[in-house]
Amino acid sequence: MNSSEPRSTKITALLSRQGAMLEELRGVIDYITSESAREDLHRLIMEDNILRRGSISSRKEVYRKLAERYFRKDTPKANALFVTSFRKVADPAQANLLAFTLLLWNDALTYELSQHWLAPKLSGPIFEAETTDIERELEFMEKAHPVIKTWNQITRKRIARHYLSLVRDCGYASGSAKKEIRRPYIPPQVILFAIQLILGEGEPVVKAPEHGLFAAMGLTLRDVLAALEELDQQGYVRYESQGGVIYLELTKM
Repeated sequence: MNSSEPRSTKITALLSRQGAMLEELRGVIDYITSESAREDLHRLIMEDNILRRGSISSRKEVYRKLAERYFRKDTPKANALFVTSFRKVADPAQANLLAFTLLLWNDALTYELSQHWLAPKLSGPIFEAETTDIERELEFMEKAHPVIKTWNQITRKRIARHYLSLVRDCGYASGSAKKEIRRPYIPPQVILFAIQLILGEGEPVVKAPEHGLFAAMGLTLRDVLAALEELDQQGYVRYESQGGVIYLELTKM
């Protein structure tokens, strides 16, 4: 990727409106071309009404929500990469993890909550999460992110509910009222997708395995390096590590 497509770092209340929207995403993605993903999404929802919404306003709303989660205006290359990667995958669980990775990239609140609240709970004893846990975390985050202070209680409750739902839907928890947090198996192909996003931001290749995105995914540096070894064997990357110095190159496949 030549021009930089950085991670979204502005904390917003995007999650107050809905969670991961995987059902809607699956309803459109097979009809989207990677080169014009956002334009295709608009046409499919607004003109073709592929998701069968009853009014123009509801179509606009679902388009806006999907676009801000998975097809940002300023990231055409990441959008194309996501469409290609998602459609290659036969395993729904792996596809859900790709969606989660892009959600982390595109929504700074999901990124922060996952890095600082979710990730620590993946390696400890079983943790049963409730919406109040996320509400408390939002209070804790207010100091670093003052915009959160402007959100009323209804907005916070919605964010908490939708965050835990997306965590479950994407494979990091099970359950309904209480969500039992669990660490999913994250295949090397998902880690490759994350590496491609990171390099698209302009991050130096040698620093990519230490990027905070992996921490938000619940991965350690050792996990990432093990996945890179596997990807090297499969021919997707050229990877070597000697004396703490990393050589990493994506191969064109």
